[in-house]
Amino acid sequence: MKIFIALLLLLSEKNIYGQHLNIVNSPLAIYCKEWNENKFSLCNTGAGFTYLNDNEKEVNYIINLVRTYPQLFCKTVLNSYPKFTKKEYLFNNKLYYQSLMNELLMLPQKQLLLPDKLCFVSAFCHADTDGKSG
Repeated sequence: MKIFIALLLLLSEKNIYGQHLNIVNSPLAIYCKEWNENKFSLCNTGAGFTYLNDNEKEVNYIINLVRTYPQLFCKTVLNSYPKFTKKEYLFNNKLYYQSLMNELLMLPQKQLLLPDKLCFVSAFCHADTDGKSG
């Protein structure tokens, strides 16, 4: 009976505190804490692939966030990026920055990209070969 009560307390403690321990650490959270919501963790499709390094997983995650939530990305990340990086001149660049913002605001939601080991190995081989040949 004591074990049952202890197990019950442990499980209920996990439910009470689990939300605090299970916070998603989105790479875009530096721009807006909203990116840490659990629904965005579905975009982290590279998380379980051992052949990807941490940078590659993060790039995959960010690309999927942009593809899936282009308007939110535009309003939170792109809107803050010039000030955050001290590159305010970007706000006035109609050719690149403004056109990117306009495009993202109109872009429909896209499917998630999934890592593909065969493509990864092929790209790695190509980069390695071209790197050696100059």
